[in-house]
Amino acid sequence: MLLPFVIGDLRSLTAAQDIALLTALGRSRSSSRCANFEAPRKEKISVVDTVLTLELPLTVMLGMLFFSERISFWQLATIVVLMWGVGSSP
Repeated sequence: MLLPFVIGDLRSLTAAQDIALLTALGRSRSSSRCANFEAPRKEKISVVDTVLTLELPLTVMLGMLFFSERISFWQLATIVVLMWGVGSSP
C-alpha cells in the first residue's frame, strides 16, 4: 500500500545492516499484531482501547524526540480527527 511512496528509495537498501533493521522491525510489528489480537481476550476492552488510542500520539512524539520530525498544521489536524474518531467509536 505504501510502495509508491518508497519505490525510488528501494535501491538504497543494499547494506546488510539495512536488511537486518527491516527484518527486526518486521518481526516487531508481527509480534505487536499478535498482542493486539490477544489483548482483548485477557483484558477488558476499555483498557485495550485506551492503550490503542494512545499509540498514534506516542508514535508522533517519539518521532519528534528521536528523529527531529516536525509536523504541519494539517498533519496535526489529521491526528486530532483520527484520535477523535478512534476515541468516539463504540
